[in-house]
Amino acid sequence: RHAATSYRERLGALGFTVAPVPEGWRENGYLSVVLFDPADRPTVETVLKEHQIGFGRVYPGAMSKQPGAGDTLIDRLGGEHADRLCQGVINPPLFAHMTDDEIDRVVDAFARVAERLR
Repeated sequence: RHAATSYRERLGALGFTVAPVPEGWRENGYLSVVLFDPADRPTVETVLKEHQIGFGRVYPGAMSKQPGAGDTLIDRLGGEHADRLCQGVINPPLFAHMTDDEIDRVVDAFARVAERLR
């Protein structure tokens, strides 16, 4: 929870949008979702790799575009908005017992991303 809160505060201060915890809910410390312009994905991934920061993409694409959706969907909502949103998601490392030094390394790498995107 400490790492997730740090990401929201510190990455937010760098200009990134970090998905908030919904009102009335408690942070689960399981997943942090950082949003950015999908056109910036190559830069984000390159800089994180240069700084040896692992990352994931738990939302690789809209549900309606995944192979399992096929003919089972009744309808698709949001047009291309859901797919565009998914293309602008990255998940920084978040695990139990992260140290402040590890959090600092991730935030520092995102600071380098922000610099390159200016």
